Amino acid sequence: MRKSHYDPAEVRRFLDQRRSDHLTLEQLSALSGIPIHVFTYRISQEKKAALTAAEVAPTFLELVPSTQPETPSGSSGIELLLPCGTRALLAPDFDEVA
Repeated sequence: MRKSHYDPAEVRRFLDQRRSDHLTLEQLSALSGIPIHVFTYRISQEKKAALTAAEVAPTFLELVPSTQPETPSGSSGIELLLPCGTRALLAPDFDEVA
C-alpha cells in the first residue's frame, strides 16, 4: 500500500536509528518500509535549515580581553576571533567602554 505522507517524527526517529546502527539508506528503507527518497528529502531539508540557521547567527559578539601572552605591542589586549578564523586585534586607543 502506497503512503503519500510520512510522519516527520517517525522519519526523524528512523534517521536517528540509522545513525546509531550505522545503516545505509537502503537498509533503513527495507527496515522501515519508507522509500529512500523520503529520507533523502528529509536529510536535505535538515541540512538546508542548518545552513540557514548558521547564516542567521547572533549579532551580539562578546569582547573578551586576550589571554595570549604574545599580544603584539600596539594592541589593547582585546581581540576578536571569528569562527571563520579571522582575528582582529584592537588598538590601545580603542574605546573599551563602548
